[in-house]
Amino acid sequence: MACLLAALTPARAAAQASAPKEQVKAAFLFDFTKFVDWPASAFAGARSPFVMAVLGDATLAALLERVVAGETAKGRPIAVERIARPQDLPPCQLLYVSDAQRRRLKEALARVRGEPVLTVAEMPGFNRAGGIINFEVRGGKLGFAINKAAADEAGLKISSQLLGLALNTRELR
Repeated sequence: MACLLAALTPARAAAQASAPKEQVKAAFLFDFTKFVDWPASAFAGARSPFVMAVLGDATLAALLERVVAGETAKGRPIAVERIARPQDLPPCQLLYVSDAQRRRLKEALARVRGEPVLTVAEMPGFNRAGGIINFEVRGGKLGFAINKAAADEAGLKISSQLLGLALNTRELR
């Protein structure tokens, strides 16, 4: 896993062994923005921010806010939106769904289906349900699996570099 994190951002590689899992997830979420391309239609305008929505995990949202403070994604300022319910979901480019929202997963995914939104979670069956990136713990290390078919359906282009780093890339459809 250290190699995986190092490939994304060398500064975060050393933190992998000692950082709490939620901190590593926040770093990954930011790093994913560097390896995925969104179509121009994903943004309301040329000056629109890159919106990262976090459904049901205030701790991760707070960590993500710290990780992205002062950073940009695709040349845009980053805004982190904390969301309690899927119906409150704003237009966004990345949506993280917490495991606590498992019972609302279908609704959350339905709200972004067909939209250029990178969906991310850490829950069993997320990729099979149509989610794009699912965090997985293997051998005590955090990695991720990618559902490339879901990314293609969303109109997102995931770099071959990120696909190569995934624990497994799934063509599920």
